Amino acid sequence: VNKLIFFFIILGTYENWIFGDRSFLSFSGDLEYSIPSFKILSAQPDGEKFIHGLAGGADSDAVLAIGGQFFSFENFIIDWLPIGLASFIHFTLAVSIGLIGMYRLCRSFQGTSRELSLAAALLFSFGNTYSWDSGFGIAMIPLVCYIFICRLGRRNYFINVIIISLLHAISCTPTFSVIALVGILPIVAIMHSYKSIIKILPALGIFFFIILLNWHESLFAKYLVAPYSMRGDTVHKVPFEIVNNLLFVGLGIAGGILSFIANRIKGFRIIFALILGIFMPIIAYYSVIYLSILSPLRPLTFSYFALACEVYLLLALIIGIGLAEDAKLFLNLKFRSYIIFSRSFLFIIIGSMALAQFAVLKVQTPVVWLIEGGLSTLTGALDQLEKRNWLPSKPVRVVSVRYRLGGLYAAAAGLDTLDGQINISAINPYWKYILKSRKVYSAHPGLRLDEIDLECCDHYDFNKFADIDLLRIANVGYVLSIVPLIGSGITQVAGPQGIGDLPRSYDGIFDRLEKSVRQIIFSSKIRIYALDTPLERIYPISKLIISKANNSENDFFELIKKNALNKIAIVRENDLPDGLARNEGTLIIEKWALVKDGVKIDVKSGSGFVVFNSPYLPFWNAYADGKKQITFSVNNAQMAAYIPKNTKRFDFKYERPSLKDTIFKTLH
Repeated sequence: VNKLIFFFIILGTYENWIFGDRSFLSFSGDLEYSIPSFKILSAQPDGEKFIHGLAGGADSDAVLAIGGQFFSFENFIIDWLPIGLASFIHFTLAVSIGLIGMYRLCRSFQGTSRELSLAAALLFSFGNTYSWDSGFGIAMIPLVCYIFICRLGRRNYFINVIIISLLHAISCTPTFSVIALVGILPIVAIMHSYKSIIKILPALGIFFFIILLNWHESLFAKYLVAPYSMRGDTVHKVPFEIVNNLLFVGLGIAGGILSFIANRIKGFRIIFALILGIFMPIIAYYSVIYLSILSPLRPLTFSYFALACEVYLLLALIIGIGLAEDAKLFLNLKFRSYIIFSRSFLFIIIGSMALAQFAVLKVQTPVVWLIEGGLSTLTGALDQLEKRNWLPSKPVRVVSVRYRLGGLYAAAAGLDTLDGQINISAINPYWKYILKSRKVYSAHPGLRLDEIDLECCDHYDFNKFADIDLLRIANVGYVLSIVPLIGSGITQVAGPQGIGDLPRSYDGIFDRLEKSVRQIIFSSKIRIYALDTPLERIYPISKLIISKANNSENDFFELIKKNALNKIAIVRENDLPDGLARNEGTLIIEKWALVKDGVKIDVKSGSGFVVFNSPYLPFWNAYADGKKQITFSVNNAQMAAYIPKNTKRFDFKYERPSLKDTIFKTLH
C-alpha cells in the first residue's frame, strides 16, 4: 500500500515536476488569482494596511481570503524558491497529505480493509483539486479527523494535535477550510463514537487557538470591512450543494443502510451522522439568520461544508460493507450475490471510479495546458513587465485584457492596477459601467470579456467593450493585452506588432497546435497600449456637483462621464457630509506623494476640495496640519476632502483599527 501511495503521488503530480516554471497549473484558479495574490501580499512592507497598487487600492488584510496571516507557508516558498519548484512542493504535499490522511482515517474504523481504504483515498484525493487559495486546508481534513478522533488516548496525542494544527494554520484559508472542517469533524466523531464528540473538545480548543494566533488580525479586518464589500453585505442563499454530488450521497446512504442491517447500534449512529452532514449547513445558515449574536458570520458561505463531504460519505460506505461482511450478512445468499456485497468487489468498484477520475484529470491536463499556457503565462508575464520604459514617473494605473494574462499579473509585477481580485472595495459598480456588457464578477472585476471570442480576429476595437473615459477618470493610463487592440483614444507604445504567433481559430489544426505548444515554452508577448491623459491620483477639483438622491445610478454615471475629466467631482446627495463648506476655492497643490497607508500633500496656497483617486472606505481620515477633516465618496471610484485656508500640510491616512489596538483601548 505504501508503495502504491508513493507511485500515485509521483504519477499524479507529473505535470508539476517535469517542466519547472513551464509546468501545468490551472489558469482560472491558481495562476489567475492565487499565486499572484501571494506575490502581491508578500511584497508589501511589514505593517502596511493599505495596498495602493491593487484594484484601485485595497485593505491588505481584508482584500483577499489569504491576506493577513502572521506566517504563510505559501508566501514563504514563493519568496524563497523559483515558482516552478514552489508549485511542485505545494501540490505534491497537498496530494500526499490527502492520500495518506484519507487512507489512515479509513483504516482506523471497524470493517475497513487496506485495499478498500486505498481506493477511497485515491477517489478522495483525485476527486478534489488542491488550489493555492485554500492551501492544504481541504486536503488535510481526513488527516485532522484521524489525529483528533482516531488517535484519542494514544501516546503523544496532544503533541500530534499541536503539530497538525500548526501545519493547518500556516497553510489554510479559515473562511474556506475551517468551515469545511467544522462541518466534517463532528460527523466523523459521531461515526467513531458519541463520546468522541466530548473527548475531542480540548483538541478543538487547541486547534482554534492556533488558527486565531495566526489569523486573528485577518479575521478582524475582514469582519470590519465586510459590510463595505460586494460579497460581505449580503447573506448567501441556503446552501444544499452536497446533494449535487448524488453519486457520493447515494454511496454514503447505501453504506448507512448496510451498517444498520448488520449492526443496529453502529448503523443508527452512522445514519444519524449522515443526516447531520446533509442538514448541518442549513442549520448553521438559519442560526446565523435568526440569532443576532451570530450576525458577524453572515458573509460566510456555509456551502463550504460540502467541500470535503466525500470524506464521511466514502467512510460510511466502506464501514457499511465491512460490517455487513463481518456479520456474514450475505453468507446465505447465492455465490454471486455474496461476491457483489463483498469488500473485494467494492474495492474494484471504488478503485475503478478513482482510476477513472484520475484518468479524466490527466487527459484534461494537456488540453487545458495548451489552451491556457500553464505556469509560463505567469512567469513570462512577470519577466516582461519588469522592463517598463513606457511607464511615467508619476503613479498611473493599468488594466489587463483577460486572455492568457491574469488580472493580478500587473500588480504582482509591482504596477498599480484598477482590476484584480479584490473582494473588499467600493469600485465594483464602477466596473459595471466600464464594461459595455455590464457583467462584472463581484470578487474580481476587470476586463474579463466572456462574451468576446479572443481567438477569432487579428485585432479588436477596445471601444466596443470598454469605456475609455471611465478608465481615464480612475487614473488608468495603460492597457495590457496579449491580443492586438485598436480604437480611438488608444495607442500602442510597446510590445510586438501584428498578430505574431497567437493561435487563431482560422488557423489549421496543426498550426494552432504548434503555436499553442510554443506558448507553453515561450510565453505570449504583452502589448502595451496608452490611453489619452488620465486624471492624476491627487488633484484639486474645479467644481463640485451634487447628484440628487432620487437620481438613478445611470443618471449618476452619466454625470461622471460628462464632467469628471474636467476635474469636476460628482457626489451623491446622501454622501455629502452635513455642514461641509461647498465653495470650490482656489486650491493650488505644490507636490504630493503616496506613502505607507496614506498620501501626503504639500499645499502651495488657497483652499478647496482635493480628490484622492482611490475608492472610498470609512477607515480613511484626512488631516489639515494635524486637524481632522471629513472624507467622502465622489465619482464612485474616488474620495474627497476639504482643505481649509492657510493649510501647509494635508494628509490622507488609512486608519482601520487592528484587533490589538481595539483590545488595548477597551481595557484602558
